[in-house]
Amino acid sequence: MVLRSILAVLVAGLPLGGCGDDAGSAAPEVDARFVVGWSEADHDRGLLERVGQPDRTIETPAELDELLQSAAPELDVGALRDVDLDEVVIVVGSYPRCDQTSSVEVVDGELRFVVVEAEDPVECAWAPLQVDVWSVARDG
Repeated sequence: MVLRSILAVLVAGLPLGGCGDDAGSAAPEVDARFVVGWSEADHDRGLLERVGQPDRTIETPAELDELLQSAAPELDVGALRDVDLDEVVIVVGSYPRCDQTSSVEVVDGELRFVVVEAEDPVECAWAPLQVDVWSVARDG
């Protein structure tokens, strides 16, 4: 069984493709693209905590500028500079990564950053902090 967790980072009202109001329907598909990720295995944890916590969405140029300003020079943010916020919303989340991955889903009309557990989990001696950044199309 695939376990999913983490935070609802966006409330209904943001125009996202496929977000229906039918409570009985299947979860809508999310047009999400992985943008960039950073690991504590490669960077100081404090640098990652500044940019990746708390989990959040970036919807405006001011919010994107704030994210870029919080990122230390050691973090490659080049892919974030090319994001068109008229077309996408940015979702930033962090988690202790062993064999998990991240994703973005719409659950109960809310966009969520989720951590997907491996189907056959392993015990890890260390799970470095991972910060992942996703872009999600504003419309289908």
